[in-house]
Amino acid sequence: MSVGSFIRRKRKLLLIILMVIGLGGIAGGAYLVLNYNKDIEEGYEHLAEEEALADDYLAMLMQRKAAKQAEASAPAQPASSEAAMQQTLAETAEVPSSGDAGAEASAAQIETQAPVQGVPTAAPEPAQPAPPTQPVQPIQPAATVDTNYEDNLYRFSPEYAQGVIECVLEVPVAKIRRGVYTGAIEHDLDLWMVVAARDEYVLGQTHYCIYGHNSTKQDLSFNNLQPNCKLGDTFTLTNEDGAYEYTITNLFSENRNRVTKNYVDNFNIDKNLCYIITCGRNEHRYRDFVVEGTLTKFTPLEELIK
Repeated sequence: MSVGSFIRRKRKLLLIILMVIGLGGIAGGAYLVLNYNKDIEEGYEHLAEEEALADDYLAMLMQRKAAKQAEASAPAQPASSEAAMQQTLAETAEVPSSGDAGAEASAAQIETQAPVQGVPTAAPEPAQPAPPTQPVQPIQPAATVDTNYEDNLYRFSPEYAQGVIECVLEVPVAKIRRGVYTGAIEHDLDLWMVVAARDEYVLGQTHYCIYGHNSTKQDLSFNNLQPNCKLGDTFTLTNEDGAYEYTITNLFSENRNRVTKNYVDNFNIDKNLCYIITCGRNEHRYRDFVVEGTLTKFTPLEELIK
């Protein structure tokens, strides 16, 4: 039997098979598109949430600094005239005058003289029993402080991370404004998360390294660093001390192990250097792309308060 004859006889079966394959492909494509759009929508929701948390964190720092400045500059309140008068009266009552002292001495002398004949002396009053002693109350332990809150502001990103926002990263040319987390991250680094590479970093005292993803789906984290950043551009890290402004002095890519050894874990690096690290794309593929910044300006937080 020739192939043409077989096709003619099995035409209906072949059409049914092709229709099933086509419908399966359409359904699979629709599923992927819907899930892709769902991931994008969820990612941008988290992105907006992260930007709002960064703004709240900066506002908290400003409010706290302004309150401390107001407290330090407030003059000492003088005591009211009524309170001063009461204090004077109390001091006067405590110090008897010379006339009062003489009267008290005369009264004491009369009391020590012999009793007058025929006049009975007053019986001494019975001693009053001592009041019962109150049992010593045990010291109550201090209430446990919820470390998730500071100045009534929730400082942690909800659900997907329990680390503390340590500072806020702003890279204007890459449209990045995110809180940099430190501490225990419960889950793997999500697409929208930005974290300090090590908890031991102290901004202003050690060098600093920041991790963030470079997703191919959407510009959620550090996607815009590689195409947008140029030498001479600036980025800023702001914490409770002030704003640290860095100028981009190098852009490069290296093997991840070398980046970890030479930059992340190397505490011999100058404290004025900061490295933003993400996955490389295109010509930097399979390596880490690194933005190196050198500190060029520091502005104390009190100077940032409007």
